[in-house]
Amino acid sequence: MCQITKEFIMLLKGEYKHLESVVGPKTKILYHIGFGEFPDKDTLIPEYHATVFDLNGYPIDPTKRIVLTYNEYQALLDDPKEKDKIVNQLVTQFDL
Repeated sequence: MCQITKEFIMLLKGEYKHLESVVGPKTKILYHIGFGEFPDKDTLIPEYHATVFDLNGYPIDPTKRIVLTYNEYQALLDDPKEKDKIVNQLVTQFDL
């Protein structure tokens, strides 16, 4: 049986917003919902990611990702300063 959460249902219904930040001439950071490591094949765990993509929308490196808490993700939607903080963290962490 899959673990069904409120976030997962909202994801299926398309109620989550995606946000982008363009970083440098060839990369952007996409804030989105993803799925983490599955403890077992029947469990889906929604995660909030900030992932580095190229401008065509392909992940540059799947490891270039920060996992956000729900509250951090909500703050991104509400506060541009929070978004800047995550961008700076990714730029520093992954030398963009």
